[in-house]
Amino acid sequence: MQRRARLWYLLLLAPTGAVLGYGSLRDRAFVSEPYLTNPGTDRVTVRGFTAGRERWTALVEGIGAPPVPETSPTTAHRLELHDLPENKDLTIRVSSDRSKTTYALRYFTAGAGAPKFDFVVIGDSGGAPRRLTEFLGLASDRAAHNHPERVVAKMRELGPELVMHAGDVVYPDGARANYARCFFRPFGLVLRVAPIVACIGNHDVESEGGDPFFDVFAPSPGVARARRAWSSIDYGPLHVAIADSNLQSDTALEEQVRWLRDDLKSAKRPWKVLLTHVPIVLRNGAERDQVGPEQGRICDAIRAVAEDEGVSVVFAGHRHWYERTPPTSRGLLQFVTGGGGSEVHEPPPVTDGCARRAFHFLHGRVEEGRLSIAPIDFEGRPLEPATKIQP
Repeated sequence: MQRRARLWYLLLLAPTGAVLGYGSLRDRAFVSEPYLTNPGTDRVTVRGFTAGRERWTALVEGIGAPPVPETSPTTAHRLELHDLPENKDLTIRVSSDRSKTTYALRYFTAGAGAPKFDFVVIGDSGGAPRRLTEFLGLASDRAAHNHPERVVAKMRELGPELVMHAGDVVYPDGARANYARCFFRPFGLVLRVAPIVACIGNHDVESEGGDPFFDVFAPSPGVARARRAWSSIDYGPLHVAIADSNLQSDTALEEQVRWLRDDLKSAKRPWKVLLTHVPIVLRNGAERDQVGPEQGRICDAIRAVAEDEGVSVVFAGHRHWYERTPPTSRGLLQFVTGGGGSEVHEPPPVTDGCARRAFHFLHGRVEEGRLSIAPIDFEGRPLEPATKIQP
C-alpha cells in the first residue's frame, strides 16, 4: 500500500516538474562543512568549500593560542594550525564572516607514544542514495548499496582518531557535481571527529584529470597544482605513506618509487603503513591477468619498496569485497577494503587468508605496542576475528 500511495503521489507531482528536482539541487553544489585533513602530532589543516566567498577563522580552545583567520574571502578554504600540544583532545571552532554558524571539530594530537590510537579504513565508498528508488519504496532495507552513510555511521561509533580512504571516493567518474552527495554529506558524521587522508582511485581521475580529488584531499596547494598523488603523514604511532596506483608514465613511476623509498627509510614512527588503491600483492596469475601488465608492473614496483623498507601493513581497495592476504615471504600483510558503500562483488574462493562479500570498513587499534585490525560490516558485526600484527 505504501508503494502504491507513493506512486500516485509521484504521478500527481510529475506535471509540476517537482519530481525532477527531487533531492537534486543541493546535491550538485561543491560545498562542504569544515573538515580536517593532513594531520600530525602538532598540526592539522582545516578545509572546506562554500558557494560564495567567505573568510573563515579557526580557534583552538583551551591552549591560549590566538584565532587563525584566512587572509581574504574565498570559496576554497584552508587554515593551517601548528604548534598544537601533544596528546590533547582539542576542540577546534570554525566560524565565517558571513554566516552565524560556528562548527566544532574534535582533534586528538596523538604522539608516537599515545597509549591508545584508533583508526578506520574504508574504500570504494563512492555511491549515493538512489532517492527515487527509495521514494517508491523499492530500496532494500538490508542492502547498503549506494549508502556509504550506513557504513560511516558504524565508523563514527568507534570514535576514531584517523580516517583513511583507499580510493574511488566518488562514482562513477569522480565528478565535482557528485562530491556533495557521495562524500561530503555521507561522511559528515565522522569528519566532525577525525581527520581524513585518501589515496586516489582509478574512478577519481576520470573527471578534470582528478582535480576535484586534489581540491579535497591534497596535503598542500603545491601538490594539487602538480597533481602528484603521493604523500605521507606522521600521526600517532603510524607513519602512513600514500601511494598512487594510477601512474601513466615510466617517469612518474620512477619518481614515486624514489620518493617512497626515501620516505619510508626516514620514517621514525613505530608502524609503517602503506595506503594505495589497487592491491599491490598479486597472489596468482588470475589476479595479474585482471589488472593487466602495466598495472601489474606498478604494483610490483611499489610492493618491492614496501618490503625493502619494512612496511607492516598495506591497505588497498579496488576489489569490491573484503580480503586479507597471508603475509608474503618477506612479512608484508595486505588488507583489501573495497566494500565502503558503492557495491560489493563475490570474491573468488581463497585457500588461505580470508575473503568475504560485505559492505564494511576496517577498524585498526594500536595499544600497548600491538596493532590489531578487524573488518566490521555495516551492521557493526566483525567479519572475522581481529588480526594482531607485531611491529
